[in-house]
Amino acid sequence: MVFGLMIFFKLVTTQELPRMTSALMNRFQLKMLGELSFALGISFKWTADGCFMSQVAYIDTIVNKYRMEKSNPVNYPLKPGYNPDDDGSATLPESIPYRSAFGSLLSLAMSTRPDIAFAVCMLARYVQQLLTTHWTAMKRVIKYIKTEIIVSIIVDEIPVVVSSLLTLIPMPVK
Repeated sequence: MVFGLMIFFKLVTTQELPRMTSALMNRFQLKMLGELSFALGISFKWTADGCFMSQVAYIDTIVNKYRMEKSNPVNYPLKPGYNPDDDGSATLPESIPYRSAFGSLLSLAMSTRPDIAFAVCMLARYVQQLLTTHWTAMKRVIKYIKTEIIVSIIVDEIPVVVSSLLTLIPMPVK
């Protein structure tokens, strides 16, 4: 059995990582894979200013999946003053992948794109009674992430660091 482990810890001294690694090696077979650059669909870029976390590849996948590659850019996830309540638009056919798009965007909003969280959560209210206006709004959120693809979360204070990705192999308890 193999486990992956990202170590999150507060750096106190330069001796902390080797000491912690040594303690883990006493319990597990351990392999240091170095500074984290990509995990769980999130890319990590380390600079003197902090850590930039983004999901450009995942956004490309979403844009391509819903065929929005050639869509026009938009500056906001939803139109200002958008009200998704029943405006007399038609019921959305079951063949439209609204729920799938919602899940993809919710995953993105919860990990690296809080700028779309409000829009995605607002559209979540209508998953059971879908109208074409809701699908249009969902597509607008996809256009927005395509327009603003390089937005990243920045961890600028480094008291908390994603230091390494480790592979742990449990050993029998002695």
